[in-house]
Amino acid sequence: MDGMTSSMSGLSDMYDRSLRNFEEQFDVGQIIGRGSFSIVRAVRRKGDKFVFAAKYVEKGTTLLDRKTKDRMKTEVRLLKRLQHPNIIQLHDVFEMEKSIVLVMEMAYGGELFEQILKRGRFEENEAAVLTYQILDAVSYLHSNNIIHRDIKPSNLLLNSDCHLRVCDFGLCRSIKEDKGML
Repeated sequence: MDGMTSSMSGLSDMYDRSLRNFEEQFDVGQIIGRGSFSIVRAVRRKGDKFVFAAKYVEKGTTLLDRKTKDRMKTEVRLLKRLQHPNIIQLHDVFEMEKSIVLVMEMAYGGELFEQILKRGRFEENEAAVLTYQILDAVSYLHSNNIIHRDIKPSNLLLNSDCHLRVCDFGLCRSIKEDKGML
C-alpha cells in the first residue's frame, strides 16, 4: 500500500491507489446491488478483463460520515486479514473524491436471499451444504475472535457453482478475551 493522503482522517493507510489509478485500471459496469450505505457495481479490470464487484461507500458530510468511516475501517481491516473459502475476498481498495471503493471477488450467483425468493426452497442436500458453509465461515471468524453481527441471507453471496461467501463486515467486532469487544 502506498499510504496515499486521505480526506477521511485515519483511513489513509487503508487505501492502495487513487481515483486516477482506479479509472486507469477498471471499466465500470452496471449496478448489481445496493446496501444501506453503498452501491455495488460490476467492474472489469482492463489488463486481463477479469470481473470484480466494486462496493462504493459514500464518504458523506454529516454525522453519518463517522459511522461510515468506522464501518469502512472495520471492514477493510478484517477483510485484509481473513482468508477462508466462504468469506468474500477483498482485492483492492481505492479512495475516490466522494466515495471509498472496495474491489472484491464477484459472486455471480447473487445474494442467498434472492435465490430463496426465486426458488422458494432448496432441496435438503443443497440446504445442508449451504448450512455447513455458513457454519464453517462463522467458526473460522470465531476462532479469529471476530463476531460478524449481521449474518442474514442478503449478506450471504453465492458464486456460479453455489459456493457461499459471507460478506458485509461493517458491523463486525473483534473480541479480546480479557477486554471484551473492541
